[in-house]
Amino acid sequence: MPLVVMCGIPGSGKTTRALALKAALEDRHKCRVVLVNEESLGLKKEAAYMGTIYSSIKKRIRKRSPEVKFETEKNLNNETVVILDSMNYIKGYRYQMYCSAR
Repeated sequence: MPLVVMCGIPGSGKTTRALALKAALEDRHKCRVVLVNEESLGLKKEAAYMGTIYSSIKKRIRKRSPEVKFETEKNLNNETVVILDSMNYIKGYRYQMYCSAR
């Protein structure tokens, strides 16, 4: 099942690239594409990025990861490309998404 996981620090251009990838897949390849990110779930990503301590950011992201994970897994199928646009700092979380897509 096609899953693209965008990883990176805040402000690195993940959302910009995810939107460009979504547009390219829809226009050129006529794929059904679902973009899963904080905005699509009605969450404010700025709230997760506030603070300077890495462990503090990690804790806030873990609180939101069940919602993001559910939405991602709900849309995984053979006909849909899912783009997961979140910080995805936690290696175990990225591996869990990889296992879901297999």
